[in-house]
Formats: sequence, C-alpha cells, structure tokens
Amino acid sequence: MSTSTRWLVGIGIALVLLVAVTAVVALATRNRPDVNYPETTPEGVTQRYIRALDARDYARAYAYLGPGLQARCAERTWERQSTYVPEQLANTSVALRNVERPSSDVAKVHVTFSRLYMDRPFLFGPDESRWETTFVLKDQGGDVWRFSEFPWPGQYCEDPPVKPAPVQ
Repeated sequence: MSTSTRWLVGIGIALVLLVAVTAVVALATRNRPDVNYPETTPEGVTQRYIRALDARDYARAYAYLGPGLQARCAERTWERQSTYVPEQLANTSVALRNVERPSSDVAKVHVTFSRLYMDRPFLFGPDESRWETTFVLKDQGGDVWRFSEFPWPGQYCEDPPVKPAPVQ
C-alpha cells in the first residue's frame, strides 16, 4: 500500500469516527428532559428570567428585578440593552452549577453558559466557549425571589439620576 493510500484510509477512518461520535453525543443529549424548577425557588426565578430574555419578553425579565434595581434602571433602558441577548443565547446551553444560601433570604445561583460556534471548517469541528455567571437573589417574602444585584446582561444598567423640577 502506498503512502498516499494510507493517508486516505487514515482520513476516511477519522471521518467515520467523527460522524459516529457526533451521532452518539446527539442521541445521548437529545432525549434529556428539561428540568423546570419551581418559581418559588431562586433557581426557578433565574431559569424563567433567562427564558424570558431568550423569548424577547423583556417586560417579564424586568419583572424579576427587585424593587431597588427597578428604581435604578428604567424598563425601557433594560429592554434596549437586552435586545442582543437572544442572538447570544442561540446555540447556547445553560446549566445550573449550584445554589449557595449565605443566609435564609439570600441565594447565589451559579450558572454555566456553553455556546457552540458552527462556522469552523468541517475538519476542525465546532468551537465552544463557556462562561459562568452568578445571579444574586433576595427573598421578598413568601418565597417571592427577585434579583438583588443586576443580573447578566444588565450588570451596568443604571439610568442617570433624574433632577427634580425646580420649585416655584
């Protein structure tokens, strides 16, 4: 067998293995059921917030901000800076890492985002990026959890203070 034939056979075997591994991974993850966390839990609120952003329901996502955050960031500002999020969530999986409870009324929800980029040449396969975010929530009473720190993507959402009208 010539050297070029061996190379072609090697490449052929590698392609068959790549297709087989891809098929196994696709089948293994396809039937994984989505977990729906209760809305009365910090992880449930975080899940609904991310789903609202993905669905472009910015008013619903904004409603999960605590009253102190809503006072510092108008809904219109929130919506304007969140409009890029659905594109960022495309081809992205979201996984709950863990929930910390520093106190009975505060929770930190640690989430990992994994995004596949499929625009690479075939032989190199997709590229993946991962980032982790912590969402901080406070119990408003009666198991109503709301964000107490600006959650991703609004970490910097603050409107300039409104100057009161002069008194006449």
